[in-house]
Amino acid sequence: MRVTTAIAETMTPEQVFEAIVDETASAVEASSVGLWVVDDDGRVRLVRSLGYTDATRALLAEMRVDSKPRLPTLDAILRNEPLWLSSRTELLELYPHLSHLVGTERSYNIACLPLQLHDRVFGALAFTFEDCPPIDAERKTFLTLVARRSSQALERLHLLETERSTRERVETLNAELQQIVRYNEMFTAILGHDLRNPLAAITTAAQLALNRKQPEKVSKPLTRILASSRRMARMIDQLLDFTRLRSGGGVPIEPSAMDISQVVGQVIMPKMGGNELYSRLQSDPRLSGVPVLVSTSNPSLVPRGIPAVKKPADLCELLCLVRSHGIGCAPRQDVSRPRDM
Repeated sequence: MRVTTAIAETMTPEQVFEAIVDETASAVEASSVGLWVVDDDGRVRLVRSLGYTDATRALLAEMRVDSKPRLPTLDAILRNEPLWLSSRTELLELYPHLSHLVGTERSYNIACLPLQLHDRVFGALAFTFEDCPPIDAERKTFLTLVARRSSQALERLHLLETERSTRERVETLNAELQQIVRYNEMFTAILGHDLRNPLAAITTAAQLALNRKQPEKVSKPLTRILASSRRMARMIDQLLDFTRLRSGGGVPIEPSAMDISQVVGQVIMPKMGGNELYSRLQSDPRLSGVPVLVSTSNPSLVPRGIPAVKKPADLCELLCLVRSHGIGCAPRQDVSRPRDM
């Protein structure tokens, strides 16, 4: 229990590796212990060991899961099952290429256990027991328990590392996104500023042409050009205001009285042309009965008068009633749709 408790209380990779190898080696009296972990790219790394010679440690420091020739540790990982070797003879029968690492004067048992949890193999744990009888069922059970606790510790490390890398990735993406937003705002500010010059030229030319007493067929398009230019100038100002707001500069607001009929006319007039219709703004008593002159491009729509409409004083809406006797609409059909403002 001391071994499993020590493993469960660890947090950093170094603490986990030390608890798995050192505490377990002391508890089971192993002559050597090695801990390997499997990386996402298929590498198998020796992260901690006890009792290995420098030559053995260098040979087993890093391998691929599919490396040749085979090793007991790699077979335990690939097969995902423990490998129990009861003698030096059995070891060399399966892995003759390891003869230069195995001393002829020693007698020992080897246990290689995969560190597996939830169908994922995190690594392997290998034990060597010198001058002792074959590993019995009780010791196998204990080593299996140690391997399971070690797997849980390695899974915890994997989750912590995933969380850390994900957090770093998110922070990097946020920084890149903020930089992109700053560039976009800078581009918007430059674009809005540069659009003022050609727009001013268009407005000035249209105003000069309109001042020369042009015929109606010329003056009407010029009037629309001026109205659209002013509207575009307001849009550019709003775009620059938005940029200032995003940059933290703020936009001063100065409330003032205004004629709402002019606002409605400025919005509707540039988009329509042709026969005139009349609308009535129903709202607060101070605004009741204010006529708003609009127009339509459909010649079949003609003004038929606006009946009196009673509305609660706290409602504010534009009520436009259109009656048509032209082609495309059924005769004597009233079209009525209130639009909230």
